[in-house]
Amino acid sequence: MKKMLKYSMKPVVKFSVLAASICFYSCKSEKKSDYSTAKNKSEKLIKFNDVAIDSIQLDSINTSYVGEIYIKDNSLYFLDSRFCFLHEFQKDGSIVHSYIGQGSGKNELPVKNVTFFSFLPNGGSFFMGTGYDCYIFNEKFERINDYAVNWRPTHTYEELLDKPDPSLPEMYSLVYGGKVRAHGDDLIFPIVSQHQAYNPTLKTYAAEARIFASMSLKNGYIKDIYGGFPPFFSKNFDFMVFGFPIFDIDQKNNYKVSFGADSLIYDIDDNMNVKKSFGFQGRNMKTEFKNTSDMELFNSNFHEQSKLNGHYTFLEFFENKDLLFRGYSKGIGEASDGLQIYKDNTLIADIDVPKGFRMSGIIDNEVYSNAFIDQSKNAIKIYKFKLTN
Repeated sequence: MKKMLKYSMKPVVKFSVLAASICFYSCKSEKKSDYSTAKNKSEKLIKFNDVAIDSIQLDSINTSYVGEIYIKDNSLYFLDSRFCFLHEFQKDGSIVHSYIGQGSGKNELPVKNVTFFSFLPNGGSFFMGTGYDCYIFNEKFERINDYAVNWRPTHTYEELLDKPDPSLPEMYSLVYGGKVRAHGDDLIFPIVSQHQAYNPTLKTYAAEARIFASMSLKNGYIKDIYGGFPPFFSKNFDFMVFGFPIFDIDQKNNYKVSFGADSLIYDIDDNMNVKKSFGFQGRNMKTEFKNTSDMELFNSNFHEQSKLNGHYTFLEFFENKDLLFRGYSKGIGEASDGLQIYKDNTLIADIDVPKGFRMSGIIDNEVYSNAFIDQSKNAIKIYKFKLTN
């Protein structure tokens, strides 16, 4: 295993050199986003400044109290990332059924922890363990496939020390804490290089690195690495401490992309052409960022900066409602986090939400949060609020 960053990124698996290249996959690695063509169309028309936030408590379950909420077909699902159960609840918090679980059985998960999860467009589910081991379940929660992520390596780690190449998939790993997106037959996820000779502590990284990878859901092959950072980061090295992308994809394969330390949101098409930008900085955000040039200190610095400074934390786009939600942390001393709501390019709301708020989805015009867990009370709570027309 290669060296890993303990918080924000997953381990880079050190594969042996492949004897032959994988010719049958196209590569977008040269499709680095051209931000010079983007026109800023930011508008602000605030329709409401606050919402009435309610909460529900999930029925008691057998759980490790480590996990997250997902929404599918108007039901709530709590994925226990340690016990590997996927618990289904009605929207009022009452338990419906529990699926899968940790184990070596036919329809169980043989992993110690689930690090990434997504429901699939065909109704199935995708799980990834700590070693890039992937498992596909159908809509009946029956396991139908498993494989390991294949980064298609052609060089050893040591060879790349002498000549790092940001266009090679093997230079990268997944960003831990980022959200993966199932789109068609592929899984799209944010990537970062942790390589000793090429990583976000170098000032050239923002100009050259790729930010996305697409993986075949059929066999785990990394098909493409692509995209890039806006010039904002090349001009502001300290902001690279929050240089991770947050994103969503619509039905036409257009991307909505923001970054932890960039106030703008970018509309990018499938060929990585940046069509427009929009967005406003969140309220009361502290942005005195400080990056480090020492890779050994990157994680500890990231943790410290996360406590001190504000940054954007998630982005969710609902095409049928033409609504985009972007959450943010404000930084030290603030009692709440923030949530922005955009309709088209227009900011229509910027409201306070509980600290740690992430958005799980929408059911019947109500926004549901992530899981808020109080193990001392054996309680899993979810916040929700009704969208204002």
